[in-house]
Amino acid sequence: MFRVLRLRVESETEQGLFGFDYTFRTGLNFIASFENTSGKSSVLIALYYALGLEELIGAKGSTVLTPVYKIDLTYNNEEHIVLQSEIYLELTNGIETITISRVGKKEGISDNLVSVYHSSMNDIDSPKTEQYDYYLGINSTKNKDGFHNFLEKFLNIELPLVVSNDGNERKLYLQLLFAAMFIEQKRGWSDLFSGLPYLGIKEPKQRVVEFILNMQVINNERKRKLVQIEKTSIVNKWKVLIDEIFVLANRENCTVYGIPNYPQVLSEKLDKKYSITVIDLFGVIHEFDDFVKQSEFLLDKSNSVELIVGDNFEELNKELSGIENDIDVIEKEITDVESTYNRNNVTLSILKENLEVISNDIINNKDAMKLAKLGSELEINTYNNKCPVCNQHINDSLLTIDIIETPMTLEENIRHLESQKALFSYSLNSIKGKQNELRSYINAKNDGLYELRRLAISIRSDLRSIKSSLSETEIRKKIILENKISNLAKMKSEIERKLDLLYKASEEWRDVLIQEEKIPKDGFTSRDQLVLKDFTKNFLRNLEKYKYKSKFVLTDISISRQTYLPVAKDFDVKFSSSASDNIRSIWAYTVALLNTSIAYNGNHPGVLIFDEPAQHSIVFEDLNAFYSDLMKVDNAQVIVGLTMNSEELKDQMFEYNRAGVNVIFIQKKSFERLEKSIHSA
Repeated sequence: MFRVLRLRVESETEQGLFGFDYTFRTGLNFIASFENTSGKSSVLIALYYALGLEELIGAKGSTVLTPVYKIDLTYNNEEHIVLQSEIYLELTNGIETITISRVGKKEGISDNLVSVYHSSMNDIDSPKTEQYDYYLGINSTKNKDGFHNFLEKFLNIELPLVVSNDGNERKLYLQLLFAAMFIEQKRGWSDLFSGLPYLGIKEPKQRVVEFILNMQVINNERKRKLVQIEKTSIVNKWKVLIDEIFVLANRENCTVYGIPNYPQVLSEKLDKKYSITVIDLFGVIHEFDDFVKQSEFLLDKSNSVELIVGDNFEELNKELSGIENDIDVIEKEITDVESTYNRNNVTLSILKENLEVISNDIINNKDAMKLAKLGSELEINTYNNKCPVCNQHINDSLLTIDIIETPMTLEENIRHLESQKALFSYSLNSIKGKQNELRSYINAKNDGLYELRRLAISIRSDLRSIKSSLSETEIRKKIILENKISNLAKMKSEIERKLDLLYKASEEWRDVLIQEEKIPKDGFTSRDQLVLKDFTKNFLRNLEKYKYKSKFVLTDISISRQTYLPVAKDFDVKFSSSASDNIRSIWAYTVALLNTSIAYNGNHPGVLIFDEPAQHSIVFEDLNAFYSDLMKVDNAQVIVGLTMNSEELKDQMFEYNRAGVNVIFIQKKSFERLEKSIHSA
């Protein structure tokens, strides 16, 4: 609940204290002036400013305030210089009453400081009243001492986390929320949400409507975002585990089969599905278990024979010749693979340079497009393809006129460059992956080559030894076998440990897919559908009451399920509406949003502000229908600022006043002489 109880402004001048002091009620309130320049808008600006919502008017800080707060004010046709000024706003959330104070001009006090008194305005100087100071600006929405963080909690509003333009999550700012209910005079009537400040939130209008109507789609969108984050995390985790498995296998000259490269739901553990092959020192491929059994057999055999040099010179020579031949073959293989590896490095270097050039070209083209758009708005001829001297048409290309092909526009060129960038990035990543595989292959071959060379050295040593000497060759073979068997066992154990982690990742993948399936495909729950249906009904009913009569018949108009804005035959209603009907549409939409939120226990704070709703010569009957409708709004507060520029309107305001409606009449100027400051009352 949000209710404005009292608004007071004090401007201290060299001739004394001036300002105003107005009280408000639940229901409809009017701030009615007899002339358009009497300061009515200055009153509403003070309300925006006290709440730290001046961005809705298009500025930050005290720059939004009119001169009566900072420079001078006129009273009895005399100008009085403003020495200092302060705004006081009394609010209630239905349980507690507070008074907000913010300076317009005061030496030594920043306009970003907001003081909050936990009392009514009359009691702010009571010894029992607690006062806290807060700040406005960066992080004031989330930090403990931030004013908007305090205000959100005081109003019992739990703003949701929504997706920002940079892909992160942020709170839905109060400034965006109140843009749907505070409509100021200067630009507020140009379109729905026209006062919406840019705060980096993705699709802010949609998120505001979803929150006000308490639609589950806002949570579903967040759930979908979180699901995508979780899926990306699992994909990355899966890839890391796969890469680690392949690195382990390559290190032992092995290859692993049967492991999916992308996350999937596994019905059983992978240790029953995968297989490993081993490449021995001579390049022969073996099944893992067969190779281990064969190695263990050879190791047992070597343990049962005497490790001494005997009459086996022929066998040793033959074995040495075979090993030297294998060494030559492996060295050639390594040379060939290293040559490919080096060529790929050159290609990588070229791709990186091209990517940098393309990235710079994209930036330059985007800058050029911005300048072209800016130029077209400023009517600079060179950006409009005209010669600045003779005004004749020129092409935005250096190609000769004889060339028939039409050169690409800047926008087409950007799209082309971005597609090239995507292609080059894909090629770059693909070659990087291939390089990792080649490097693992080279390392494995070098390890094998090292063992063969050591074995060859041992054989040569045996050939030079005398009989009955210990056989270095047999010892070397035994060491190689022992190391290989041990290393393969460790490798398999580590791979199976990582396969267990993959299975756990698979279970996480299963859970996240279940979460994804539970999110409605279009995001809307059955309640959301009903809310939108009634929102549309309320909007159309209001259009009819307010005498909307532009091109489209009411049966053609609906609320878009994509943007939540009024459309007719998929076109924005605004573009086919007259200026006065566009105003009627804003009335209808704003009131329908409030009524629908109330009906469905939504999150609307329950306050509306309309400054000069009678724009574009709206006829009195339609304006009166609008005001009559506002009087019927339950559980809400509406503040309307208007100029009584016709006798009909004056009579109507006096009639409303007699009927008990709170009408604040501004006779000449809103700023009048005050007897004393609130602090000395």
